[in-house]
Amino acid sequence: MSAYRIIVGCGLALACVSMADAAPLMSLAQTAASAQARYRPTLPPGGLDLSTPLGGASGPKLSDLMGLADGALQPSTGMAVGGTMSRTIAAHLSDNLNSRDFAVPTDGSDAASALNAYRSSAAAPTFLDLEPGQYSATTAPQSGSPLPQIWISHGAIDNSGQPLIGVGPNNPDTFVSNYKGGLRIQRGNNYQNDEPLVHLYYHMGAAMDNSHANGNGSNAFKAECDQSSMTTYQPIYCTNIIMGQRGYGGYGLTAAANIFAIRPPDALADGKGPRNMLHALDLGVIDQTGTNGGPLYPMELDMYADGDDVSQRIMAMMLFQNFTSGVKAKASVGLLVGVNSDDARFGSIVQFDGHFDHAGIDLAGAKPNCTDDTNILTCPALIYMNGGTKLSFDAQNDTFEYMDMANHLFTTYVYNVKSSDINASGGVHFYRDVQMDGTFSAANGNATITPDGLFSAQSIYTNGESHFATSKSNYLDPDTGHTRDAKFGLNGIAWGGGALGDSLTIKDGGKLSLSTDGNSYLAYDPANHLIQIYSYGVHAANIAADASTDWLGSLTTEKGIYNRGDISSDTLTVRSIAKIAPLTKASILGMSSPAEGTIAYDGDDHVPVIYTGTHWYPMQLGAALQ
Repeated sequence: MSAYRIIVGCGLALACVSMADAAPLMSLAQTAASAQARYRPTLPPGGLDLSTPLGGASGPKLSDLMGLADGALQPSTGMAVGGTMSRTIAAHLSDNLNSRDFAVPTDGSDAASALNAYRSSAAAPTFLDLEPGQYSATTAPQSGSPLPQIWISHGAIDNSGQPLIGVGPNNPDTFVSNYKGGLRIQRGNNYQNDEPLVHLYYHMGAAMDNSHANGNGSNAFKAECDQSSMTTYQPIYCTNIIMGQRGYGGYGLTAAANIFAIRPPDALADGKGPRNMLHALDLGVIDQTGTNGGPLYPMELDMYADGDDVSQRIMAMMLFQNFTSGVKAKASVGLLVGVNSDDARFGSIVQFDGHFDHAGIDLAGAKPNCTDDTNILTCPALIYMNGGTKLSFDAQNDTFEYMDMANHLFTTYVYNVKSSDINASGGVHFYRDVQMDGTFSAANGNATITPDGLFSAQSIYTNGESHFATSKSNYLDPDTGHTRDAKFGLNGIAWGGGALGDSLTIKDGGKLSLSTDGNSYLAYDPANHLIQIYSYGVHAANIAADASTDWLGSLTTEKGIYNRGDISSDTLTVRSIAKIAPLTKASILGMSSPAEGTIAYDGDDHVPVIYTGTHWYPMQLGAALQ
């Protein structure tokens, strides 16, 4: 007969008895105390025989031992229900070790030693169970596997009566517990290059249908929350990720979330061409009320900090770089904000609020890819606007610039009043007053000021014509108190052609230059009421208010001279004809205090006369010319 090892339960004691010559045992169903046996025993041929003697003919029978064991008799080997191989009962019991197998105290006393013994039983990563009870550990268990273990709490609590969330301080193992009705997964410390606390891997190999009927897609992780109609004064997060950072040195990057979507090197190996659109992060909010149900923010970025920016504080950073060194890469758009429906629209596509120290938008680092860096016409636009759109400078949208595509004009409006146009040839048309503090130059065209406009500048230069208003009446010159059509600076005005107008006014003390070097000019002496004539820097003559002319040098005329008043000159040279206008005798005699030597022509007697200081005398004429 074969020998079988059996386990006999005797009250509170368990004994293992060796049978050397036991007869075939009878059916286990007749000896089991419970019909719900955990293991199915391996039966000898013929079953169990309760009359089999143990240790000789006069020894106790198997039935006697069963009576002592209250019928709880099991064979030493067995097969798990549904299994295909027999193992010893001890092996079966070792499949599910827990804290009770190591006498871990559950009364709140220090369980560090017992927990360490429990952990040392596992040489490889596994799951360690903590049965219900109160646990305390002054040190964390560390024996056994050098890799993190996973502890499973089955209702364990700490000495304060709160759900247990770890075994010992700074325990690098993972702890899973039912924490106040929620699943809590915690690791108290980290190993070098350890595995993630939770690692989800989902291989998707089944084809998806091409309809939108099953729109849930496939998810490796899905958090679905439903909020009832209720009053809420606190934020509610369906997924909440918080990272506390104190590290320094090395790479220097700490992130609350690191999300990458990767198209692997073999993605095109099947030869079916480019793949689907790849998103690293897809954010969206949906209002299904059909109306304005409340504010919607698909994404909100917040930064909380005090003090000055001693390091880099950047709200959002987007970088594009080559994956393979030496291979040029190009992204068609850096940031795209748009709509997918003609019925959808923005109030403002992009809005910036808040104070700034350097620039609202800093484009200094944007480097256009020009065909020729010396020719701006070969460079792409830094900012591109579609024709007909406005670049506005105020919230009321009434001061703006835009491109009139129909008329090829770049137009400016100020407070909804048209101010200027620039045409395709570079010409400028001003519709209102223009004032400049610098130089205005029109090298290839004309500078035109409309009849109701004002042009004020320190200097004006044009190779064409300069036109100024002829009916301006609302500009009051603060220097003279008179209205002006055009006013120029202290350095005067110069032109290459003629000056045409009803009047030309020069400020008192100013001069009207007649040469490009400024040395030949007309000036006005307001103290003596004289018009002064300068030629090459030499004071040549004065014209008095009574129309008399005082020539400070010699006076030479090529065509003759005709004068109704006095002429004063050191030398008078007439190279053609000198004509004295005829006067009546009465007007000659009626002159008040004429200067001695004054010559006049008596038109009544047809004779020239000269004043000697006391009387007028006819001049003797010779014989008539033949």
